[in-house]
Amino acid sequence: MADREVSIRRRISNIYNKRERDFECLLDYNNYLEEVEDIILSIVEGKDVVEMERKIKQYQRANEDSIAANLAKKAEDEANRAAAAIAIASDVQELDGRIKERSPDGNPVVDEDCRMSYAPSVPSLQTQPTPLGGGGGVEKPLTAQERLQIELYAGGYSIVFTRRRAITEAQECMFP
Repeated sequence: MADREVSIRRRISNIYNKRERDFECLLDYNNYLEEVEDIILSIVEGKDVVEMERKIKQYQRANEDSIAANLAKKAEDEANRAAAAIAIASDVQELDGRIKERSPDGNPVVDEDCRMSYAPSVPSLQTQPTPLGGGGGVEKPLTAQERLQIELYAGGYSIVFTRRRAITEAQECMFP
């Protein structure tokens, strides 16, 4: 059953192959997609198959040029994607060719010309800037409880929300 539906979808999508850019507004495109899904569903379920096939043939005759143009665009897009994939694969092979050996941890050892390096945009800056909050002082280490509160607060959690929800749920149970 699934194979049959897939083959029907492929056949219909080769005929009804318009894209969103072919329509003036999103509503028209959505109506088009809904019509296509109705046709597919009718054929899969075996309802009004003759009428749907007639409708498909009529649409195919009326839109021969746009169907052919869209199929050509689709083939061109697939060829471009394939060419891009081949280019990426050749780049990877080229980089693999530069890998001499692997280090003990499994990472590749690469030629010097493959490595990326960082050079600061302002070479005269040799030190880190001092923080605005006074800086220079030694911060006391946070306790586990303080660190947990900071992490929860940063994630949008507050104990106030939990208390408020518990009170609301309790009141709803007592006073329905």
